[in-house]
Formats: sequence, C-alpha cells, structure tokens
Amino acid sequence: MQWIADQDKIRTLAGHNGLMEIFSSGAISGMELRRYSDGEAICSVGDRLEHMFILVEGRLKIHTLLPEREIAAGPFCPADVGHWRCGAAAPISGQK
Repeated sequence: MQWIADQDKIRTLAGHNGLMEIFSSGAISGMELRRYSDGEAICSVGDRLEHMFILVEGRLKIHTLLPEREIAAGPFCPADVGHWRCGAAAPISGQK
C-alpha cells in the first residue's frame, strides 16, 4: 500500500465523486489517499476497522474462504452517489 500525501488531489477526488455534499470540509481534510497493488488485501477477517474506504479508481473484490469454496461479492467499481457506474453486480462464486 502506498500513501499519497496530496490534500489537493483528495479535495479534487472528493468533488468529482460527490463527497463534498456528504462530508464536512473537516472530514475531507482528515481523509487519506491510498493506492493498493493488484491482489493486495485491504483488510482481513477479524480486523478491527475504525474508518471506511471509498473506492475512487479501479475494482474491488470482497471474498471469504469456506472449507469447500470461495464466496465472493463484486466486483465493485467506483460509485457515483446513489448508483453504480459499472452496471449490474456479478454473481457470487459457486452459484449457477
């Protein structure tokens, strides 16, 4: 994971993604911009998260492993407020 310390870019991304209408300027000033590599885990089962993630570029897959199969949701793409840009959700792995 790479931290990108660029408050101007954060404000620009917040504006382009409708976040200025949802969050206060103080909350936006407290946001961090991070870049993850392909396949890199953002969090794992059991992690205690004290923040939320907002996907502004790329794709995200959420999955868990069960004894005999993987259960996945997604892929998720950057969202406009209120609707998805990337279309319908993909089926869950293992479903027909």
